[in-house]
Amino acid sequence: MLMKISNKGFSLLEVIIAMAIFAIGAGGLYGMQITSATGNTNANQQTGAVAAGTQFVEFLMKANFTNAALATNGNPHKAVNDFPALLTAVQRTAPYVSAVTWNVTDLGATDSEYSGILQVDLTVTYTQNRQVNLSFLRIRMI
Repeated sequence: MLMKISNKGFSLLEVIIAMAIFAIGAGGLYGMQITSATGNTNANQQTGAVAAGTQFVEFLMKANFTNAALATNGNPHKAVNDFPALLTAVQRTAPYVSAVTWNVTDLGATDSEYSGILQVDLTVTYTQNRQVNLSFLRIRMI
């Protein structure tokens, strides 16, 4: 017995419906790609800001205890004023870093038990005024 093979294929309506379903799925993937790229850019900038802050932390940790950068004058230090060359070097690798500021608190000023210990709170400002904060203690070794 011979079987009859149908040569009908797909109708135009079926093809249009399949293409619409595919387009909706592809649109969702496109949105995920945009979100992923934005997240990667933000993470990269935050990592660069932390690296920039780390450069300043290393500088302040190596600085002599009497260095003006570690003065406790009540006003935050600004890299653009105090260390423009260091800020320029940071901006070569992380151009989105707009400012680095830090405030130094002498913990021994209020409690003699903490004499010779400075607390440094450093803030790196980058894209769209986002900030990264780093804090550390600088201890005078006698």
